Amino acid sequence: MPKNTLKKIIKQGQALPAFLFNIFSLFLISALFFTGCSTAIADVTGSKTEDTIYENAQSGIKVNESPAEETADIKENHAENSESTAAEQNAKPGDESVLQDKPTAVADSPEIQESSSQITLQPPGLELEIIEGPQYAQDNNICFYRIRANAWGQPYPQIIFNRDDSNGCWGENIAQVNLLKDETFTLICDVSNSQGSAGSSINVAWKDYSVQATNDSEQKQQQAAEQSANDNPANYLIDVNLANQKVNVFYLENLIKSMPCSGGKPETPTPLGTFKTNQKIYYAYVPKFAQGAYYWTRFYGSYLFHSVPYDENKNLLTEELAKIGTPASHGCIRLYLEDAKWMYETIPLGTEVQIHL
Repeated sequence: MPKNTLKKIIKQGQALPAFLFNIFSLFLISALFFTGCSTAIADVTGSKTEDTIYENAQSGIKVNESPAEETADIKENHAENSESTAAEQNAKPGDESVLQDKPTAVADSPEIQESSSQITLQPPGLELEIIEGPQYAQDNNICFYRIRANAWGQPYPQIIFNRDDSNGCWGENIAQVNLLKDETFTLICDVSNSQGSAGSSINVAWKDYSVQATNDSEQKQQQAAEQSANDNPANYLIDVNLANQKVNVFYLENLIKSMPCSGGKPETPTPLGTFKTNQKIYYAYVPKFAQGAYYWTRFYGSYLFHSVPYDENKNLLTEELAKIGTPASHGCIRLYLEDAKWMYETIPLGTEVQIHL
């Protein structure tokens, strides 16, 4: 609708009574809305759209394009993308003219290249190990072994046994072989991957239960006898030489350990004589000396073997540690922590202690 025509209509409407003019205005606005006369409305209402655009242009502010222009750009871009997609779909195998400008970020990704470079292919290897047996079942009429294949390689190899009486019950790398009386068997294992193959074998044989039980019994008796000997304090002797600041431990008259120590200072000497160990204490703190220690082994009254001193918060006193090998204690015999621990765990109570110059 021309601008002059619209202004005339408005002037004519202003001559109407107030209530008719309001109805007229509503009708006119509705008509303008549906006919799309946005320019006329801007002129009548005093819109400053053109002034705003001009001011933004002067100040360098980028103003969005009109919806119509944006729609045109979208259609144009969509058309370009459609053409590109169609060209890619119609490209023949080996024709790189269509795809040569497309990025290859995924193929050339540094992360992928790095991950690939970290995988080192390796041919397989194999060792066979008896992990159980001979064991007996069915009233000792069956003797069985379990053998594990310790395999390696990249990629991890496939493992194949020539026999597995457990039918895979113990896993793919463990085979069980059941033997009847006097039977023997050679278990063969093969492993393979993309880099090659390897194999190994192991022989297993029936062993009479009574003989095996006798051997087990004898072994247990021997172990018990050795343990009894180790627990017998009469087999040990602790010799403390204060002149050399050394502690020597003997077992069956053989020297088994020699350790540097710190005996008492001249004003707080270590007692001389023959004593016996009689108590063990894991940790204790002595407020009188503001010192604590680990692995105490008492041999006479308030005199003990123990580690180098620690403070109230169980921090090592390094200045005392440096004194090992010289007289430095209040009468006890100080040892390095690992030596005090060894004596605490190894030497039975009742062991004789000889202290001399």
